Amino acid sequence: MKYYAFCLDQDPGLAWPRLGLAISAAAGGDLERSADDAAKVAAIARETGNEELLIAALRQQGSVAFRRGDLDAAAAYLDTALEDVSDNRPLALTDLLVARASVEDERGNFTRSRELFERALALARETGNRRGEASVLVNLAVLDNRAGDAAGAGARLRAGLDAAREAGDSSLEGSTLANLGATEANQGRLLDAVALLRQALVIAHRRGDVQLEVLASIQLMRVLAPFGRDADIERFARRVTNIAEREHNAYWQAELHWATGNAAAGHGDRARALDELEHARALYRDAGLTGNVAAVLADMVAAASAAGRAGDAHAAARAFRVIASEEPLAWNEWLPLIDAQLRAVDGDVAGALDDLTRHLDRTPDARGAAAQAGLFQLGRWQVATGRFADLLARAAWKPWLAQHPHAIELRIAALRGLGRNADADAEQARLESLAREPVLDLALSPRPAP
Repeated sequence: MKYYAFCLDQDPGLAWPRLGLAISAAAGGDLERSADDAAKVAAIARETGNEELLIAALRQQGSVAFRRGDLDAAAAYLDTALEDVSDNRPLALTDLLVARASVEDERGNFTRSRELFERALALARETGNRRGEASVLVNLAVLDNRAGDAAGAGARLRAGLDAAREAGDSSLEGSTLANLGATEANQGRLLDAVALLRQALVIAHRRGDVQLEVLASIQLMRVLAPFGRDADIERFARRVTNIAEREHNAYWQAELHWATGNAAAGHGDRARALDELEHARALYRDAGLTGNVAAVLADMVAAASAAGRAGDAHAAARAFRVIASEEPLAWNEWLPLIDAQLRAVDGDVAGALDDLTRHLDRTPDARGAAAQAGLFQLGRWQVATGRFADLLARAAWKPWLAQHPHAIELRIAALRGLGRNADADAEQARLESLAREPVLDLALSPRPAP
């Protein structure tokens, strides 16, 4: 950033150094300065007829708008850039396609988003653009995760990690590590996830990249919650709060409230969970982030059902169904779980348990977020109703029992319910050993700046 500032001190009209300053300012969290400089560069580009400069400036303006949560503005900047880019600029076209697909992803238009990402991937590979390839693979992995294909997402991310390192792009390397950590967590490998997220956080601190820091921090909050690492979670929450408020970034604030709400639900504080989730829902909704709204609503149904708040559960379910009707491939898989939770909150837990059991029996190979949520809900109901043998017999628990504390806790409760206290004691000892794993000692990680 100092280099770009020095150049502008010598000649304020130098457009490319000003664009570099805009990009550096955004990476450091100063979105207002970045937006101002990018707008000045776009004006210069239009005056001089410099297509390359204009495309780069529009791309940066779209990036700033995206990070602020203004998806309509981001789409407008990027669409203008796509209209102006010529076929002989494949690198710029790839970047623009990735950015435009990301906007559609955040809007919940997953089919359109995947189409744009696949087009960008083909172009990147055709032109040998390893950096572009890495960027696309990270984003496609997000879609794969959402569709329940965590294994496929992991394969894409590992390929993307190789491409990012080959391209020498540490920013992409960090974001890939963070997404790979989230993918490992989606498969129950929480300790592996922590190790990857810590690597991402080190890169974020080294680069002064607040966007990556926020991404890794929020993911760490989610992964650490089952281990009861409340002090670390609170430390990350304070840091993210400070960054999000300083940048007026509604998206990051929503992410933080969502993660905090889920952590509260895990502790059994469902009143706080619902408050946090409602706050997240409102922020996402106002920013037009439909996909995230649906996921938060699913969590709200679960929390309200567990709290016995039937009215809140039904209201959240109705709102969820509206979104699911518009994007059925993305959200219909959640409906059997939501229906069961509504039946439970209406007083028929036994019937809800039977419904969910039949559903999971029909989809034994499902691995997505809905299948995971359904499995853990089933386990809680089985323990509550004394169906301990049924819990122990379900093969779907296997990948979760290695490193996920909540899965192990349910198994311990089932073993004790059947009088298998020696087996339960052994599992309890293993659970306590997991909680002492050195990778969870985040005091070993660089401390974030205040």
